[in-house]
Amino acid sequence: QHADVTTPATPPLRDATVTLPEGVSLSPGTADGLKGCTDAQIDLHSTAANTCPDASKVGQVHIATPLLGSGPGDYLPDGPGGPRYQLNGGIYLRAPDPGATRADGLYGIFLDIEDAQTGIVVKLKGDVVPDERTGQLRAMFRDNPPLPFTDFLLEFKGGPRAALANPPACGAAQTTATFTAWGGPEATPSSTFTVDADGHGGLCPAVRPFAPTFTAGTLDPLAGGFSPFTMTIRRHDGDQELRNVQVDLPPGLLGVVKGVPRCGADDAAAGTCDPASRVGTTMVSAGAGDHPYSLPGKVYLSGRYKGEPLSLSIVVRAIAGPFDLGTVVVRAPIHVDAAHAKLTVPADDLPTILQGVPLRLKTINVTLDRPGFTFNATSCDPAGIAARLIGTGGAVAT
Repeated sequence: QHADVTTPATPPLRDATVTLPEGVSLSPGTADGLKGCTDAQIDLHSTAANTCPDASKVGQVHIATPLLGSGPGDYLPDGPGGPRYQLNGGIYLRAPDPGATRADGLYGIFLDIEDAQTGIVVKLKGDVVPDERTGQLRAMFRDNPPLPFTDFLLEFKGGPRAALANPPACGAAQTTATFTAWGGPEATPSSTFTVDADGHGGLCPAVRPFAPTFTAGTLDPLAGGFSPFTMTIRRHDGDQELRNVQVDLPPGLLGVVKGVPRCGADDAAAGTCDPASRVGTTMVSAGAGDHPYSLPGKVYLSGRYKGEPLSLSIVVRAIAGPFDLGTVVVRAPIHVDAAHAKLTVPADDLPTILQGVPLRLKTINVTLDRPGFTFNATSCDPAGIAARLIGTGGAVAT
């Protein structure tokens, strides 16, 4: 707002749509301990204090308005020369409606300001819709009250459990916006920041690297003895995401399938196998930074798949904080080389995005721990387990 009495004032904001840069995405790590605030707890059309749980607060909101004078309690994020924010409050995650999807209200936020000194209460609801393929975020606030303001600041939490993750690629990252006034005019400003390799101007490599680590083996390496088998893959931040995994077992490392019920083809595809066919567990962690979100799952033995006599159905129920993102199933046919008593397991492609959230998988563990199932080779010669891992950029690690 300006103070020139000869020029019409800027009309108050009605609708605001902000599209974050491609690559800036919701971060799975924020879901650890996260809760949602219900519509009843925020009570949008009331001046009553919200009762949102502390675990639903994801940031702070600040408003500078010409309606109020400056005071000692004003928020000054940019130092003395910046705007003085007289109204301060919180950003809360909205609890999703049952059955909501990415496109119809799965993600949303509330802005809540309750100023005790002036009695001003501002409560706004925003919808956040990520792109189905890229996870690019678009936030929309509609029919905002005609409160004159000079600055409106949203600060989301940072750190390892931040709600947002930076783009994986270096370069200019542009945020665009469409603002519509109550009087009808529309503005389309934009803002750009630069993404680099280390936050201090470091250059990114021409091609994203791909150097995952792989460890596998039986927990009790007694020749010919039964033992659980475990395999773990880890990916570094900044590397290409994992797209495909193939594991090549040494001769003699096998499983006793007699007596293990096979999960039917339809149930194996849907992730609804009977517990009797369970042969192991899985644990996956997803998200950027050093605090990814971990989810457990189960591994079932199934029948013929993609021309092979046996297969695995690896099932993870993706419930992250207040969000139910559905059931993720990865099938893996088991190729049997009967002449050499050897198994090769080429899994189907891994998911890379779920309900608009890029997973950025960090760790994948599969453990086959059904009693009396996997057993070691009878030979005491050294044996190796090989993996062929493929990244989303096409890089291959062996």
